[in-house]
Amino acid sequence: AFRQMGISGEIAFKSDDFLGIPWRSNSTEDALAVERHTAFRLGVFADPVYTTGDWPQIMKDTLPPEYLPRFTPQEIKDNLGTADFFAIDAYRVQYIVSPSVGIDACVANTSHPLWPECNDVMLFDSSNAGWAAGISADARSTWLQATPNALRTFLKGLHTRWPTKKMYVSEFGLTEPFEWAWIDLFRITEDVARTNYFMTYLGQIMLSIHEDGVPIAGIFAWGELYSYLLVKCFTRSCSYA
Repeated sequence: AFRQMGISGEIAFKSDDFLGIPWRSNSTEDALAVERHTAFRLGVFADPVYTTGDWPQIMKDTLPPEYLPRFTPQEIKDNLGTADFFAIDAYRVQYIVSPSVGIDACVANTSHPLWPECNDVMLFDSSNAGWAAGISADARSTWLQATPNALRTFLKGLHTRWPTKKMYVSEFGLTEPFEWAWIDLFRITEDVARTNYFMTYLGQIMLSIHEDGVPIAGIFAWGELYSYLLVKCFTRSCSYA
């Protein structure tokens, strides 16, 4: 319908998640858990539009039609190719672990707390030291870690799975620990952690473009005014960018 209107513009949608890293590098179950995480968090939107026109097979194998209505052949045809670019919020890349009972047992048990995705996110690796996936943001943003070391692999993986002519990093940013409590102007304007964050992320994005051939057409940093719109500035830092 958008294209039939003759508007000189482009249209797509953006997703917010990541291609995970197996928590245990030698675990087949964790590798499968990564694929489940990808299917339920990204593939559910991306597969119908960019590759198959249909839901990810993992989802169809897990969810009966009463949970996940199946597309008709015409709907599959209509879905495919309806976006002009790929857009992703690239805040973090973290570890994915399989359920302790195993994926098959989780999938078979609809009362399992991890069903139907049957995977979980870990913020640290499986080594004895338990190294974090990345530098932690403010404690009030428990999900957020700065992971520039994994960004390049993430962007390349997205383009491999769902190739498009253009990709946009539609959001990225960081809340500095305890900055919500700062009142001295010199502490606020120094902004070292966030400056380092953007320098490292931008460096990895440049490598993605020039070394990996990922067609990144633009990036958008998460900004202060967005969080005012979401009424978050009254409870924690809002100046992501």
